[in-house]
Amino acid sequence: MLFGCFWLCGLASIPWWVMEEFDAMQVIALRPAAFSTESSSIPVLVFIPFMLTAVWAVYKRCKGNYTDKDANRLLTVAIINAPIFFISLIFTHWIYAKHMADQGYQSCKLLSGAALHDPNIWVRSSEYYLHNRSTVSRDLLVWAKDQAEQGIQISVVAFQKKADELLLIKQQQ
Repeated sequence: MLFGCFWLCGLASIPWWVMEEFDAMQVIALRPAAFSTESSSIPVLVFIPFMLTAVWAVYKRCKGNYTDKDANRLLTVAIINAPIFFISLIFTHWIYAKHMADQGYQSCKLLSGAALHDPNIWVRSSEYYLHNRSTVSRDLLVWAKDQAEQGIQISVVAFQKKADELLLIKQQQ
């Protein structure tokens, strides 16, 4: 039952995740020095039928009327959804990378975290690459977005200075 609750919480977070992705696309129009996106919200939508079927299977198992037919149905949905999920993940990532390059942005792995699920951070040029600043990247991106919303173009020096300032604050905590 706990497993089913976990899946339901995951399903409930999908609309928020997708809206975050659309918000990121609107940020691009502001032309900030840096911003982050995740290219996995559409593939997650593709995976919803499997997640719903898994919740249904856990529910039936908890009630005690889980059959071989239910197991076969879950397996069929998983076999159909898995390739579609991975193909859409690769395709979506490729589309994002192409769109960002067309907008003049480059992926910055130095600011992105090392975890698999960390968002991609995009910068206006390679001059904005900062070594060892991934711990302050979230705060730095918020600052860059705020500056862009005010119509302020951030210089490379100002970007680096703000990153150093945020890192110093983080180290003092």
